[in-house]
Amino acid sequence: MLNINKKQRLTNTGMGDSIVSQQQDVTYQPNARVVSQVQPIRVLVANAKGGCGKTTMATNIASYFATQGEVTAIIDYDPQGSSIDWLAARDPHLAKINGVAAFKNQNSGSTRSYSLRVPSDTSRIVFDTPAGLTGHTLSDMIQASDFIVIPVIPSAIDIRAATGFIRDVLLSRAFRSNKKPIAVVANRVKKNTLIYQKLERFLNSLNIPFITSFRDTQNYVRASEHGLGLADFEQRDNKDKLEWLPMLEWIEQQISSKQNKL
Repeated sequence: MLNINKKQRLTNTGMGDSIVSQQQDVTYQPNARVVSQVQPIRVLVANAKGGCGKTTMATNIASYFATQGEVTAIIDYDPQGSSIDWLAARDPHLAKINGVAAFKNQNSGSTRSYSLRVPSDTSRIVFDTPAGLTGHTLSDMIQASDFIVIPVIPSAIDIRAATGFIRDVLLSRAFRSNKKPIAVVANRVKKNTLIYQKLERFLNSLNIPFITSFRDTQNYVRASEHGLGLADFEQRDNKDKLEWLPMLEWIEQQISSKQNKL
């Protein structure tokens, strides 16, 4: 079902198949080393505040890519390993998603050093990140990504935390030297509440695209228990479709823009 939607969207925007670059060995240090025959699109899902739905966002983006026929991988930096657990619960008959448990390769020192390999034909990589992401580690992950998705949930604490995190992103060495597209999404919202209205005003005040809001629903919980993303379902709630459409369109716009520069 999503495959049909994507074909229509790509036709409407004039975007062709993924562009394959010459074979190259691309190294991201200290975060990840990716040896690939294509230049993969790398999505960073991040927020220094825990509990904002980063893993839910990362796994649903990954399942979307996989159902579109993209060779997809999740690199999980979160010590909780929730994305890896999600992959372990995933039915092998579903669109395949490869996983790398990056959190297992942490050094005992303050500097992280990884040597991670994904399949050579990987075309989409999603980074699931831990809470407390800041400093050089944040900068390194920004450098290793093509665009950034920041989920925020409606609470006073999360709004304050998001303010500080977005500032850290914009002032990071990697972002200042090579600006990356950023999108903010509101997660687990109840739109008829005062705190959501406050969050919406805050997000609209940023000089960063506020893409969409995802309502607080058990659909994500039930899907996660079985290693599913919403894109894996043949029949989806119309509200879910409408909420995800702006997000997926923004993602495809960033991919098209990057590929047109190759």
